[in-house]
Amino acid sequence: MMDGIDANVRSHGDFLVFFMRINLIAWYRFTTLVLKEVCIRLKIKFSLQKYLEAYKRINKALQDYLEKLEKIDIEAYKKETEEYNRVIAAFDQAKNNKDLNKILLDTFEKMNYYKPWNGDFDEHMSNKNATLIFK
Repeated sequence: MMDGIDANVRSHGDFLVFFMRINLIAWYRFTTLVLKEVCIRLKIKFSLQKYLEAYKRINKALQDYLEKLEKIDIEAYKKETEEYNRVIAAFDQAKNNKDLNKILLDTFEKMNYYKPWNGDFDEHMSNKNATLIFK
């Protein structure tokens, strides 16, 4: 209270000087402590505290999500999406299983996907000692 009185007396009614002289951090802390005390006296502390904690968790989750969003390379995403759309369009053009298998194998090579077999799939599967290796 003395800080407020001192700032008022020294400012001589000038609003800007008053706010320059007052200790805003102390007044903020004082106000929060008063509000907490009022909540305790009115027995609304626990429900209010639950809401505050929930909002803090929500805020933290949103900040984490925002950081992840900021790390996304939009141009790389667009390029990758265009490639997937081209593959889907090629799948729609396939007239039979042979065409579809060729498109799939070409896509594996083009996108550098690992195939769990070596050589021709049918030959690999007809060999009783051959195994599929997934990585």
